[in-house]
Amino acid sequence: MLRRNNTFLFVLFLCLFILPASSYSTQSIYTIQSGSFITLPPAEKEFNRVAQTLDRKDLDFLRIEKIGKYFSVRLGKFDNRVPAEKLLRANRAHIGSAVVMKAYFKNERIVKSYSGDALSVTKSPAPEAIPRDTNLQVDKDVNKAPHREKTGPGRELFESISGKVNKRNYGDALKIIKTNLSKWPDSPELNGWYGAVLLKLNKPSKALTQLKKASALSPDTPDYHN
Repeated sequence: MLRRNNTFLFVLFLCLFILPASSYSTQSIYTIQSGSFITLPPAEKEFNRVAQTLDRKDLDFLRIEKIGKYFSVRLGKFDNRVPAEKLLRANRAHIGSAVVMKAYFKNERIVKSYSGDALSVTKSPAPEAIPRDTNLQVDKDVNKAPHREKTGPGRELFESISGKVNKRNYGDALKIIKTNLSKWPDSPELNGWYGAVLLKLNKPSKALTQLKKASALSPDTPDYHN
């Protein structure tokens, strides 16, 4: 029964993650991601920092992409991993937390991009103004949104999780994943790792739930753990 469940999960994993990537392999690229943010302002701050820090020759395809609920700052568009890693190595001092990843390039997701001295910006509609009513009493505590981290999880976190999994310290890996999911519940990478670890622990039903969530959060990402 256990072997049958594992076989089923393996086939499902192929369907969710590997086969879609193969079907659209001509659309996939390698790129450098320097940060992922829940709101646009910190993404723009990171975008401007990269634009002002790197040499102009290294700024091709610097952009902000709206991917699901996240604004991701990405740099470069390469057919294979080698030139992407070369560019990252050359600029590691300035974008030390950046990672090379495989993703799909879609013009409709680009919110802001760099082109020479000019910026190409697609502006989101401004939020509708709320009419001011002096007779309306607002409970600030009730309407205050719960605090949530503005930036996405970094490379060091996933290296730590990967290290635990490679050493088969699945319990420690789960603790790290659960702790950080409380900060970033919509992180496809964390949900993907959660499913992978649950699969290692022979919990196929729970693993399936997390893998489905990861796929829903980032349906266009061919792989999560670059």
